[in-house]
Amino acid sequence: MNKKTIIKASTLAVIGMVATFAMFVAGSYDPYNELSVLSTDSACASVSGGSAHVSSSETAVGIIKWDEWDENCYEEAPKVPSCPYPKKENRTIVKFNDRIRSDKGYDRSVTDIESVNLEAGTYQVFLASWDGYIGRESVTQPLEQWTAVLTGGGNNIAETSAVSDIPDKVREALVKEKVENEFVLTQSVNGVYAEHVYLGKDKSPNSVNPICAVFDKVEDPKECKLELKKEVDKTSAKPGEVIEYTIKIKNVGTADCTGGGVRIYDELDRGLTFVNSTYTSNINAGYGNDPLYTERTRTLRWNGNTLNPGEEGTIVVQAKVSEPNSCGDYKVENQAKATAKELNNFNDYAYSNKVKTDVNKTCAVDPVCKSFTASPNSFNNGTGGTVKLTWDTENTESVSIDNGVGSVSEDGNINVNVTDDITYTLTATGNGKSVTCPASVTVTEPEPKEVKIIADKVVCTEEADLPNWGAAGGPDITANTAANWVATHSSCSLASDWEFQWGPSSVSNPGDSFVGRAGSGWVNFGGSTNLNGRTSTEVTLNSSIGDRIWVREVLKNGYIPFTYLTNNKSNVDNVTAEMYCHSDVKNYDNYDFISNPVAGETYHCIAFNSPVRIDTPDPVCKSFTASPNSFNNGTGGTVKLTWDTENTESVSIDNGVGSVSEDGNINVNVTDDITYTLTATGNGKSVTCPASVTVTEPENTLPECVSFTASPTAFGENGGTSKLTWNTSRATDVSIDNGIGKVSEDGSMDVSITKNITYTLTAKDADGDTDQCRVSMTVEEKSEPLSCESDVDFTISDTKVDKGDSITLDWNVSSRVTEVSIDQGIGSVANTGNKTFSVDDDTTYTLTAKAGSETVKCSVSVDMDGGGGGGSSSPRCELEISDRKIKRGEEITISWDTTRATEVTLYDDKDKILFTTNDYLNKDKEDYYDGSIEVKPTRDTEYTLIAERGSKDKVCRVDVEVEDGTEIVIIEERTQTPLVAGISLTSVPYTGFDAGPLLTMLFYLVLMTWALYIAYVIVVKKNMFVTAGNPIDKVTIAESQESISPQSFVKAVTPPAPSVVKNVVPANLPVKETASVVGYTQTVSTPTYVTEEAVKAIEDKAHINGTLLSSDAIREFLTLTQGSEDSEAVLDCVLSAAKVKFPMEDGWVVLNHDKMASLCAECMNEAPATKAQVSIPTGSGSLAESIVSGNITAAYALIGHRPMVALADASADLDALYRARKGETNEVSNLLKSASATLTDEQIKDAITALTSALDGTYGSEAEAVKMAIMKAVKAVA
Repeated sequence: MNKKTIIKASTLAVIGMVATFAMFVAGSYDPYNELSVLSTDSACASVSGGSAHVSSSETAVGIIKWDEWDENCYEEAPKVPSCPYPKKENRTIVKFNDRIRSDKGYDRSVTDIESVNLEAGTYQVFLASWDGYIGRESVTQPLEQWTAVLTGGGNNIAETSAVSDIPDKVREALVKEKVENEFVLTQSVNGVYAEHVYLGKDKSPNSVNPICAVFDKVEDPKECKLELKKEVDKTSAKPGEVIEYTIKIKNVGTADCTGGGVRIYDELDRGLTFVNSTYTSNINAGYGNDPLYTERTRTLRWNGNTLNPGEEGTIVVQAKVSEPNSCGDYKVENQAKATAKELNNFNDYAYSNKVKTDVNKTCAVDPVCKSFTASPNSFNNGTGGTVKLTWDTENTESVSIDNGVGSVSEDGNINVNVTDDITYTLTATGNGKSVTCPASVTVTEPEPKEVKIIADKVVCTEEADLPNWGAAGGPDITANTAANWVATHSSCSLASDWEFQWGPSSVSNPGDSFVGRAGSGWVNFGGSTNLNGRTSTEVTLNSSIGDRIWVREVLKNGYIPFTYLTNNKSNVDNVTAEMYCHSDVKNYDNYDFISNPVAGETYHCIAFNSPVRIDTPDPVCKSFTASPNSFNNGTGGTVKLTWDTENTESVSIDNGVGSVSEDGNINVNVTDDITYTLTATGNGKSVTCPASVTVTEPENTLPECVSFTASPTAFGENGGTSKLTWNTSRATDVSIDNGIGKVSEDGSMDVSITKNITYTLTAKDADGDTDQCRVSMTVEEKSEPLSCESDVDFTISDTKVDKGDSITLDWNVSSRVTEVSIDQGIGSVANTGNKTFSVDDDTTYTLTAKAGSETVKCSVSVDMDGGGGGGSSSPRCELEISDRKIKRGEEITISWDTTRATEVTLYDDKDKILFTTNDYLNKDKEDYYDGSIEVKPTRDTEYTLIAERGSKDKVCRVDVEVEDGTEIVIIEERTQTPLVAGISLTSVPYTGFDAGPLLTMLFYLVLMTWALYIAYVIVVKKNMFVTAGNPIDKVTIAESQESISPQSFVKAVTPPAPSVVKNVVPANLPVKETASVVGYTQTVSTPTYVTEEAVKAIEDKAHINGTLLSSDAIREFLTLTQGSEDSEAVLDCVLSAAKVKFPMEDGWVVLNHDKMASLCAECMNEAPATKAQVSIPTGSGSLAESIVSGNITAAYALIGHRPMVALADASADLDALYRARKGETNEVSNLLKSASATLTDEQIKDAITALTSALDGTYGSEAEAVKMAIMKAVKAVA
């Protein structure tokens, strides 16, 4: 029994809230120290565990000694009861003797460990908890709970759930409760202790008495459990054979399986017929009133009677394989099942394993010759060779091949020697029948080994007239391609005196800008182009030629090269000189090739070029000659006047010649001495050149070829005989080439013609002077067989359409076709035409073309792309233009409307992307699937829109016609404010609770009312008195405001007007509280544009000097030096001063905006004047180079004042690099190329993704977001 401190009080003063507050603050009142009083009129009050004693006559609180304790104020406290659970079998009771507390540390929150012996198993757990003391009926103490902890080997093994809280406001209360129904112990335990659930003074401090913990062992229930196993004696059988099945059933449970007997079932496969069944003595046939076997359901039944635990039985079933109705292999399967009353009252079954038997029924079938081939099946050498005969047959008894081969195996191959055309026939015999297969081999004479190459030269004074077929595709190069082009392009003409060269497939490219003849494998054509701009050569095919013949033009000075360069250095437009050959029309710039040349064929090439545009100089007469310039025959003759002038507007020659071209030649007839004067006029000036010809009497006589003819000169496919006739004068030696040799001075002879050929007659005199005549014969080429590829062009406008949409069939067949028809009800049609109609179903259209006895069929198909079954999945697009014909400088609007698209890209006919949804996050893309853009085209332009959805796409095109121009200026407003959460926080919802002054005041009023009530209950009603404590400080909740401003970084694409969206910022948006940063804007005016080439030249020069430039630094340099003639010297000064003034970072000097401004001021010896900002192409700066080099230090220094712009430039640089690797033409700095040489395309793509994902997340500043993106990009290329 504990001694108690007594406080006497004759009077108590009620001091309201202040007294109550003082008790709590000073700690004089503690309900968890079990404050109690005897009665409201008692002269004393006691505090269990306290130390204060107040006399009834005292007016203030005082401390008394223990021996002044008044025995009359003592009251008996409640006692802890015994464990309320009785003893019984399989029950273990653990009693506790300690009272535990929640607020006095861990040692006071647990009882001593009580010894116990509990083995592993399942238990029901009961806990008994008690609390009681005088005055408890007026106190609320929540969370009086504990749990039982089980230990073993010094470690905690398991812990039960907590017992419920003890009821409050009663003097004493007992809680006994089942806390676990299935408490599993995985190992034995030897100790148990009670632990308070809530440890700490902040969770309603209290004490509680754990009385006992009771553990009832739960025994495992018994069950009936059946196991079935099935075996079959045959895994393969034939119809008519008997299969034997063995079924074994066993009770593997712990209880009997009963219910009138275990029911056993087996259902026979339909391919089986029941024969017999045997079984062990504990099993009976049939079940109840049902027989052993029912034919209709093919079911077998047995009664397994009562199966005791461990008891088993065996059943054997015999069944015959039935005769099937068809031939071939099949399977028969079988599975047994059983049940008992204990198995959900016969509703749950135990199944055996499935057993299978393969059944084969072989039927006699006819022999089949699946294939019989000869490889090779033709020889073009005139002698033949070894041929491999290969065959594949089935269902044969014997196989043989004629022409001396004889009997062979069913499948195989054999080599035979073939010298002439032959057809082998294979005969396969079986089932009383035979089939045959042919395989033919042809042997023909070899064809010629030479090919002829004809090259045409076209020069266009206007660069815009060059075709640029390499990018957009063009026609095959034929004999008329050059002439046709010149006829339709006024600035173009066929040019003479141009050289061409050819080389084998292994020859090296001398370069796009190489001037003059190339050596090392290149062979010159027979001569320069003639007045018709044409030259030719013959090439003998052999193994050294390879699979292609390369042809190149010998570039001259003064003409644009085959690579685009800057204006005034070469070509002006974004077009280069071009070279095309044969049919691929693929732009290899300075050379092209003829693929897989065929002997006897003639191939055509064409070279286009344009003179370099320079300032107009004075006219120059470079040369003016007459050839020959003298005659010694007394009569004169034909003279070729040849001239070469420059910088002329007009050129003329007197003596009746008249106006001529700037450079050229002309034949004139001269009979007497004469001087021709050429006058070249240009730039307001004229120059003259003379060329004289003299005519004198002959001093001697030369040989002459008077005539040389052939009759006939043209032959059919098989050739024929032609008669050569000739007549010469003053010749002592006459010969004819091509194997004829010496002939008489005059004569004739017959020759056999089998191919195109030219004969040359040479007349020679004793002095060695010669004269030649030529005559040519042609042989018609053998016609090709009728085919879809060579004779039919049959197309359909769209292969995937919606139901009801219209399609157009277009066809064009060769002139040798005499009959053309199309199925699907269209019928006979002309050789060329089209037809438009609507379609409602998947349809294939077949065009049949006939020429004599030959017929060919060509097909096209259309598929429905959706319709009534839920709609099409393919994208659709509409592209419109505000005006199709404008004047240069006028503005037009391109508008688009798409459906079912996930990506939209708009570009012009030079593959320049004007807009793409790839620049946007996925959540923003749908705003731009429909939209418009304003452009100012300065030339005729075709715009293409591609709407994509997965692997499907739709292409729409529009054209605009303008007077002239070379560039497209996109009118845009580019808001360069970064899309980074946290940059400008103005509209993020407040995530805390701000009561405001009114609610705060109401809160404290309620608190004061509650305090007065507690004071009344504790002090007034119980006659208590305490001193006032110190007042609590006022708690002020500071208001906070967070905001975020969503930003964008897009071109001025105008989407359809969106609906108003409220609550843009979600309530749970993760933001970081930071000061708003005002984004930077850029107004569209008339900026000074700098070309990509100029920026690349600055970057490359900086890189060579070990310097990296940010895009801001480049822009600042160009802005400060614009209009200056010393900009190159300023750049040299800046790069030199930078190495002295600034330290290197990983081997590089890094210049940003501020450093560049400082260095420019020094190098220009003047304070930088305010100038209009220069606009440089996106993708400028060295940030991309730093990223691919892994130089994070330099990269951070290069982001400058506008991190998001620098990031956009780096992304554009890497995108240009990626596209360049894919074959596109893009400007990429030399350093970026070399630094990324070891990187894969996938790494570059990952780096681009890392940079463009800088907006995904929450960051404290723009620079922080960009630096994180740079780190990710560097990691991607590491």
